[in-house]
Amino acid sequence: MNQLKTSQPAISVIVPVYNAESSIIRSIDSLLAQTFQNFEVIIIDDGSTDSTKLILENHLSSIIDHKCDIIFKSRENKGVAATRNEGVELAKGLFIIHMDSDDWVEKNFLSSLYDSAISQKADIVISDYTLVFDNEKKRIKVPMVSTPVELIRYLLQGKIHGFSWNKLIRSEIIKSNNIVFNDNVQYLEDLVYVIRVALVSNRLSFVNESLIYYNQVNESSITSKLDDDKAQSIIESVKDLCRHVQLSSFGRVLLPETENYKLLRRYFFLSKYDSKLSSEFYRCFSEVDGSLFSCNLSLNKKIFLLINKICGYKFTILLIRMKDRAIRIFR
Repeated sequence: MNQLKTSQPAISVIVPVYNAESSIIRSIDSLLAQTFQNFEVIIIDDGSTDSTKLILENHLSSIIDHKCDIIFKSRENKGVAATRNEGVELAKGLFIIHMDSDDWVEKNFLSSLYDSAISQKADIVISDYTLVFDNEKKRIKVPMVSTPVELIRYLLQGKIHGFSWNKLIRSEIIKSNNIVFNDNVQYLEDLVYVIRVALVSNRLSFVNESLIYYNQVNESSITSKLDDDKAQSIIESVKDLCRHVQLSSFGRVLLPETENYKLLRRYFFLSKYDSKLSSEFYRCFSEVDGSLFSCNLSLNKKIFLLINKICGYKFTILLIRMKDRAIRIFR
């Protein structure tokens, strides 16, 4: 582990890296160009099999004057969740934020988040971001909510995404509550992590600026490669998420949202009709069937879920496929 400089940082930025030889320099350089100075960057190479490690070693050794503390570590592959957890263990900052190795940030990324955290005495600060595609960019404005409970509602409804890279979080909240990424699952671990943080937080603040560029070019999508193992990973994450919510002081208040979320996951499996899933995934979370009529899902989704319950998944998938085809034709 190479530590190039030491300081008492206000922010720790954790960057897990795996086979990112084509993008990692842009990401790291965008951090090193920050106007904010009192921060550390923790880069952990998660057993890359390409030239990522060599590129990072050469690049970091060539940097003579930098404003921040840089920690670089390379070891065998353990997965992104375990890598993020390791970064949190190493972090010394008052606040923590994660960053993906193929994304990049504006020069005022850290200063804007930190200023908002301090002025608002916030435990979580959330910013807007920009999706980057091959031929276009799309700014995403994050809806502003006033309380952590509202934030959890919006996360479960999909109105706010559970990314960890646009959320600056007070380190004490994470460490004193032993909040970690679940390294036994492949999907939705970010969402579970953010909701666990929100459950024990007091104040939120929002930065109405797009500070992060979220790279969607060559993005490998769960929706196009769903199989039984990945579907089971989603199931486990949903169970984990709901368990933490139900055990919290907000469990009763948020019960309708967790039930809605389970139904939404079932619809997600039905809508991925090009995937060959085992039949049990189309009946998952049957314990919330009683809330189908009272849930806040769209009428469209309610109808398909009801048809699935009465007629079975094969007929339901056929109808969803026909609906999607009609939308494409008449769009």
